Amino acid sequence: MMVTEEMKEAGSQMASDLVHARVSFNMGGLGGSKSWEEFESSHSGKNMDLIKQYVHGEIDSVTAIYIAMHRESIASNK
Repeated sequence: MMVTEEMKEAGSQMASDLVHARVSFNMGGLGGSKSWEEFESSHSGKNMDLIKQYVHGEIDSVTAIYIAMHRESIASNK
């Protein structure tokens, strides 16, 4: 499988989302961060299932990024 620019962007966006989600989940709004509820309501919804699994410790970041990139690959080939 060749990695496309769209897949790279999806992976980069997922990595960023995971960092923001973890801070929101763990900090609960302290230090000016968004609370988990604020993060959830402001997120576009794309790959939110992966983000929730990550913050609850069900999958690791590498798995979430890989799946997001794979989903983008499938979406790009339709």
